[in-house]
Amino acid sequence: MQLRIFSVVGEALNFGGRRMTTIAGVAWLPVVMLLITQMVTVFAYLTVIYERMITFEDAVTFAIAKAALASRAAQAFQSHPTEMWTITGISLIIQALLTASFMAPLIRYSGLGEKPHGGFIRMPFGADQIRYILAGVFSFLFIVLLILAPMAGATYY
Repeated sequence: MQLRIFSVVGEALNFGGRRMTTIAGVAWLPVVMLLITQMVTVFAYLTVIYERMITFEDAVTFAIAKAALASRAAQAFQSHPTEMWTITGISLIIQALLTASFMAPLIRYSGLGEKPHGGFIRMPFGADQIRYILAGVFSFLFIVLLILAPMAGATYY
């Protein structure tokens, strides 16, 4: 069986264009919540770094807050590791759940043709989302064990 690469790529790119309203309907709320989660994470890091509540009154813009975090993040992970890793873990879990809530239905739609359920506000969570998250975890572990671990071992020795 031959797999014509240009037709596959064309179909993949065309999928998003033809079904943009469905994709936007499924993904808009989780994407907005992802953006809010990322902003809250940056301000939580800054609150730990400066040891007082940091808000938009202090940082003025999100870009300034990210720049302040970038300049002090390494030092903060050394001086407050428990708090910084706790914020990181909670943020990663929330982001994984939100990403899975729209990616799993869209993958089923693109691969199997199963149209996601309608509705203005929709954030499903079930077996599909759990499989999506587990696939991401196993992919990460695969990269660490088969690529990064041998590189680290070779570097050490």
